[in-house]
Amino acid sequence: MIIGPVIFCSVVHGVAGMNDMKRVGRVALKALGYFLAITLIALVIALVAVICGSLARHDVDASAIDTKSVSTYTAQAGEQTVTQFLLNIIPTTFVGAFAQPNVLQVLLVSLLLPFALTLTGERGRPVFLFVEALSPIFYRIVGFIMWVAPLGAFGSIAFTVGKFGTSSLLSLAELILEFYTISLLFVFLVFGRRRLVGGR
Repeated sequence: MIIGPVIFCSVVHGVAGMNDMKRVGRVALKALGYFLAITLIALVIALVAVICGSLARHDVDASAIDTKSVSTYTAQAGEQTVTQFLLNIIPTTFVGAFAQPNVLQVLLVSLLLPFALTLTGERGRPVFLFVEALSPIFYRIVGFIMWVAPLGAFGSIAFTVGKFGTSSLLSLAELILEFYTISLLFVFLVFGRRRLVGGR
């Protein structure tokens, strides 16, 4: 619900605020490339963690897991080609990018708008100021969500324990430990390395 607007406001405000088309173009390409690269690295790290970590040793009965809820996504993943993936980045409408669970569509729209704002000049200034004013509002909504997030976590844990038994709590503790370990590795190895490179 909130990821799309936050990405849109952050990218549009950051890129359009440069007022340099050449620099905007370089940053736009870097943003898209960086997004794809970081997403790929995150997926690889998560896959390695699943294969080598504690998830492979869960005591949950696999036969009791309902896979129907994810069958649609697994079927789509198997049928999707590279061409189809690239075409799916282009939204049907401008507003439609925010109605679909595809962050790449939002990113594409967020990169096109700053170009238009920069070329428009002073006439696009009100739109830029409007996006700038929207940013803190969406960040405040993120704060609201974080306040109620523990209720969602409580419900998920209660459902899991009720369905699979108290033994799942040990698996959950292992999962949490693994999650924080992988997250820290990702932050320090990926973002830390990029900060050092940028510092040079």
